[in-house]
Amino acid sequence: MFGIGIRKFTAFAIAISVAVGTLGVMPVAAYSGTITCESFGGGYNYCRVNTDNNVRVERRLSASGCIYGRDWGYDRRGIWVDHGCRAEFRYGGSGANAAIAGGAVLGGLILAGVLASKKKKSDDNSEGWKDGSSHVSSYFVGTFRGWNPNRNELTDITIAPDGSVTVRNSNSSYTDFGTFSDRTLALPWGVFEVEKKDGGLLAKGRGDESLTYVRVR
Repeated sequence: MFGIGIRKFTAFAIAISVAVGTLGVMPVAAYSGTITCESFGGGYNYCRVNTDNNVRVERRLSASGCIYGRDWGYDRRGIWVDHGCRAEFRYGGSGANAAIAGGAVLGGLILAGVLASKKKKSDDNSEGWKDGSSHVSSYFVGTFRGWNPNRNELTDITIAPDGSVTVRNSNSSYTDFGTFSDRTLALPWGVFEVEKKDGGLLAKGRGDESLTYVRVR
């Protein structure tokens, strides 16, 4: 019986390999496009677009520099610019990359189903954020409350494991977005270098500007 089980599994694994190899070279449609995003008056601006986490500067349109991580950046929901950067950005995947990724992802999903069919793990499971599985340190993942100088009210800032940031006020009547990368927090009211402080965050902006955010959850 054990030998029969092994033979069945081997045959199934070969079938999977053939299917994945075939799908890996099939063309897969991948959406891409361009968008112009501008830092008005030298301030922060967030341009909403589905980036597929793939963005590059197609053409710089400003006299000011557009240095990634300082003057511009992105998450899966959009592109942000600051310090006077204005540029045309290309976003989305390429057909060739999508074909390779499509086969690899599908193969991974099939094999994962064979080897761990009874194991379920949601991308939204917060416990997964704390085991070092994301590129954002577990300390900075969560919700922090502090002052929003643009609206003169307390605001909750939620940092996700992928670096995307959601901004909401206490009654959720106001929602905005930002990004977090390499301890740089880009918010609608400015870009800040972030430090740990008493379980929360100390956000240092330009000059003497600093804001303190306490952890809510």
